[in-house]
Amino acid sequence: MCIRDSSRGVNRQKILEVTKEGYAYSQKINSRKDIAKFAFLLYNDFENLNNSPEAIQYLLIALKEYEYLKDTIQVAGCYNSLGFLNKNYQKNYKEAIKFHKKALRLREAQKDKNRVGQSLVNLCSSYLELGQLDSADWYITKAIHVYADLGDKAIGWGL
Repeated sequence: MCIRDSSRGVNRQKILEVTKEGYAYSQKINSRKDIAKFAFLLYNDFENLNNSPEAIQYLLIALKEYEYLKDTIQVAGCYNSLGFLNKNYQKNYKEAIKFHKKALRLREAQKDKNRVGQSLVNLCSSYLELGQLDSADWYITKAIHVYADLGDKAIGWGL
């Protein structure tokens, strides 16, 4: 059983401790790739514990490291996650839209249609929260076309 497998009733505090140890060791050996990876894992851990301030802190560290490493796939994922946190925890829908648009631009450049669709759905959801139905409709219509074009290669809707 993997220590990170939350579906099997693992101790989230133990996961957090082990991940913090990995993060500290990555800093000690100055491995930016591992710092980014462990920071993103800590973001997930704190998000699962409903601790959005800590989650955001580690997500911003991961974003900074992935930007340094020029890993645009992970940068887009960080922007998507920042949009998710702003929408669902901070209720800051305008900020969520800003981050989801950044993720969308990177994913379009990467030609990752599944994740483009994900960003479009996330934008729709944020615009719905603001009551901007025309914008929400525009983004969901684009998402429908993206997923329809993918056919059986589509892997999901939204986050």
